[in-house]
Parts: sequence; C-alpha cells; structure tokens
Amino acid sequence: MDEISRIMISRMLYLSKNILPVLILAVTSANLLVEFGLVKKIAFVIRPLIRFSRLPEEAGLSIITYMASASAGAAMLAGFRERRITSDNETAVASILSNFFSFLNHLFIYYAPIVIPILGLTAGLLYVGSRFFISLSVTLVAATAGHFFLKSKVEGEIEEKPEEDIRNSEQKIKDALKASFRVFKRIIPRLVIIYLITSYARAMGWFDVFKSFQLPAGLPGETSTIIAVGFADTTSGIILAGSMIVEGLLSPLEGVIALLLASVVSMSIIFFRHSLPGKIAYFGARLGLRIAIITSVLDLIFTILVIGILLTFLTQ
Repeated sequence: MDEISRIMISRMLYLSKNILPVLILAVTSANLLVEFGLVKKIAFVIRPLIRFSRLPEEAGLSIITYMASASAGAAMLAGFRERRITSDNETAVASILSNFFSFLNHLFIYYAPIVIPILGLTAGLLYVGSRFFISLSVTLVAATAGHFFLKSKVEGEIEEKPEEDIRNSEQKIKDALKASFRVFKRIIPRLVIIYLITSYARAMGWFDVFKSFQLPAGLPGETSTIIAVGFADTTSGIILAGSMIVEGLLSPLEGVIALLLASVVSMSIIFFRHSLPGKIAYFGARLGLRIAIITSVLDLIFTILVIGILLTFLTQ
C-alpha cells in the first residue's frame, strides 16, 4: 500500500470512528428534543427581556416562536403588524431582537449536533461561542433600542398559546428520525467527499502552495482555502476547516478565524440571497429592507469585533 492510500484510509477511519457516530447521535437527539417540545419549555427565560424592550405581548409571543421556527416566528410577527397590533418600529425591534433566539434554534439543530463534531471540541466550542456572542450582541442592541425609543407598554405576563400537538410519542419519534435523515442526506456525502479531497491534497502536498500567501496577523495561507469554500457554502467551509485541523494544517484558533472571515466575505451574498428577500416577503419592501440592513450591519460589526479579539490571541 502506498503512502497516499495509507493516509486516505487513515482519515476515513478517523471520520467513521470519531465524527460520524457523534454527528448521527447528536443530530438524532437534537431532533427528538425539538419534537418533544424542549424549546417551548425554556421560553419563559425571555419574558424579562420583552418587558425591558417595551414590546407588546404579541411581539413576545412571536419571538418565543422563533426559538422553534424562524419562519413561523416571522410569519406570526408579520401577521401582528398587518392587524396593526404591532407598529413598524415594534416589528423592526422584535425582528432584530429575535437574532439570538434564531441562534438558539440553530444551536439545537445545527451547531451542537453538526458543527461541534465536525470541528472538534476545542474549535467547535470556540466557533459556536463566537456565534453566541455575535447573535446575543445583536439582540441586546435591539433590546436597548426598544427600551429607549419605543413607547411604554402595560406590563403583563406573556401567555403562551401554542397550537395543540395531537401527535403521540411514536409519531414524534418518527418525525424526529425523518428530520434527522434529511440532515444526514445533505451533510454526510459532503463530509466524506471533502475529507477525501483534503486527505488526498495533503498527501500530494497541494496545500504547500498556499503557504506563500500573505494573510493578516500571521494567519497561514491554508486558511484562504477555507475562506474561498466558506464563501460558496458555509457547511462545506466548516467541514474543510475540521479536516484541516485534524490534519494538523491549522490550529483550532486559526480554523475558527478563517470561518469567521469567510462569513464576512459571504455576507453580501447572504444578504441578497436570503436576508433581504426573506424580510421583504414577510414585512414588505420598505420595512423589510430596513430590518435586513440593520441586522446585517450589526452582524458585520460584531463579527469583525470577534475576529479582532481572536487575532490578538493568535499574535501573542
């Protein structure tokens, strides 16, 4: 067996033993928790934030819904606006404030079960922690803006009125397994392909050409490949970063910085492909554009801030 085959087989064994089992278990567990209503059970923690933001109870209900489904939360908030229950300003604050709660939704169904196993514990926690800080910062800015610029509302309890779930436990388990299988069909093929490509490229010495690239603050040239791949597809960039970290081409800190840089580079595409159309669809052209721009600018500011902080640790 030649050296290239040995390296590729070794990487595939690592993938099958150390990453895929954790990913499959985590994704399935996460979907079971979602189907059995864990997200709704922790919704009480946001009530003080809603009061601080001076948002009406209805806006609070929509934000609670964001923790289970961003689309459902946006649709509910748009419905309240159409019925003039919430004003344009209240709708904008509530939509931007939902950023952190959309993150919580992704934490259960994407970051914890997929990203952390792929990147490894150290890089995974660092990346998810960075995303946690960014989304929380955006939400706190929106809450502060609501506190100072919205009119006071009569305080009251936010009563949750979820639709009754008539499914039995067996049906919930089936739905969780179906949702998990959809994730596996999308993620695992890319995971295997990129690991194979990365292993082969490492064995052939193809990454050596990137070592001459000059990137800021001493980042190795290999990170440019993560930025390029992450620009096209976030999950593929994460898979590539995880593979490079395992191969020893990058440290966990360098991999995370590269992924955050990729997100900055790709923000314009995300804005025009996803953020803007989605916001306009729910809230109309004028208000949707306003919400999309403010949200994207805040996300960009705090992402750059996190990158700057991480770079200081890299250069020490």
